[in-house]
Amino acid sequence: MRDNPNAELFQMHNEVSMLNRKIEPILKRVELASERVKQTKNHGALSSQPGPVGMLSKMAGRLITFYSDDLSALILEDILSETVADLQKIETLTRK
Repeated sequence: MRDNPNAELFQMHNEVSMLNRKIEPILKRVELASERVKQTKNHGALSSQPGPVGMLSKMAGRLITFYSDDLSALILEDILSETVADLQKIETLTRK
């Protein structure tokens, strides 16, 4: 990295871009699924049921909504931490 830091930075930039390309379709599928659920007539079928199923459905929906930013941040952090570990392995192998 000392010899050519710009090349290393460019390579890391490419790796992050590839990650973005891999994550983007997943996010699109989640958004499409969310829209399909909103458009269906029975999207509240579980939460409108009496008893424990309805109660659990409502609470799960509220918790997911409340913690959605934290959940997405944790997922991205997990993906990036694995990627950093892989990049470090690649770097140590290329140095040898």
